[in-house]
Amino acid sequence: MPRRDDIVTIVIDTKNEMKRSIDGLGNRVNDLERDLRASFTGEITGLRETALTDLKSSQHETRTSAYNAGKRASEAVAAVTDLRRDVDRLHNGLDSLCEDVGKILEILHAAAPVLVSAVGSLEGPHLAQAGDTPRPETVALPGQRQASDQEPETPGATAVPALAVDNPRGIKLPPPTGADVPTTGEDEAEQPAEAEGQNAPEADSREEKEHDVPHAALEASEQGPGESVKEPAPLTWEGRIWAIMRAGKVASATLVCHRDTWEFVAAQVGSHPHFRTPALEERENGLVAAVLSGRSLVAMLLALYRVANVSVSRPEGEDTEELVAYADWAMASQVYYATARVLSRAYSGEGEPVEVTIDNRVPVRA
Repeated sequence: MPRRDDIVTIVIDTKNEMKRSIDGLGNRVNDLERDLRASFTGEITGLRETALTDLKSSQHETRTSAYNAGKRASEAVAAVTDLRRDVDRLHNGLDSLCEDVGKILEILHAAAPVLVSAVGSLEGPHLAQAGDTPRPETVALPGQRQASDQEPETPGATAVPALAVDNPRGIKLPPPTGADVPTTGEDEAEQPAEAEGQNAPEADSREEKEHDVPHAALEASEQGPGESVKEPAPLTWEGRIWAIMRAGKVASATLVCHRDTWEFVAAQVGSHPHFRTPALEERENGLVAAVLSGRSLVAMLLALYRVANVSVSRPEGEDTEELVAYADWAMASQVYYATARVLSRAYSGEGEPVEVTIDNRVPVRA
């Protein structure tokens, strides 16, 4: 019996030892699992904090660079537009200068006979007494021959300075006066006075017309739908006054067009001090809707009219700048004309908001 009890004791001790070993092994497995989870969690956290942060930073820098590049491109487009505007102003100033030169030449040609008669009346007796007195030399500008080379001199005649200038701009000049003009100073002195008397009423009527255009446009913007009014063509000086007067009365207007068309409009008017870039609403088929205030609408019309009013001839070659200017003229004319036509139907009172849509379509087949 004692030996059997020893065996039972040994078995019990062995069982307890195995249980303690199994418990220790379980604790070891749990510790390994915790360590593995901690290591894995740490690696994932580090990956999120470093790699993902670097990726987001890189994306942000890329977006910032793209935005800055687009902004610089817009500024370059605005600078080119301003330069083109300055060139147009220089052309207009040169044309005005040529017109002034033409008017001065007309006055000189008109005053030349008066000076000839006055000089002849003062120096005639002295020339008759002293026939051998040297005659004044005839002065001729480049491009005109001396009259003395073609015709013989007439005794007692006074040499008249011959006026001639180059005319590269095609200015219409009056015909030069000959030797058979009247010698009476009073008759010729009345000619400039009569010309001024005829031009004065025309200038007054033109000034009155220019003064009446803004007044008429202001009154038209206050009229209702039942009142008929005769409006000028949109792409004229008077039509521009009417269009911006009506735009100034609009609280907000929606321009619906393709995104490319809107980018063209924004590039043309972006530098105007009264223009505010609106938020765009995406629509189907690549269209966007921009809500413009009356102030921004006035700036848009003025900028588009400037581009549409540039004299563009038919492009004969493949010059890139010429074709770009031709495309600018076409786009600006269409957007300006469509906006002005819609504004001509905007009245003071209740009604639908102003919406300009640039989206011509082909009619549906029956």
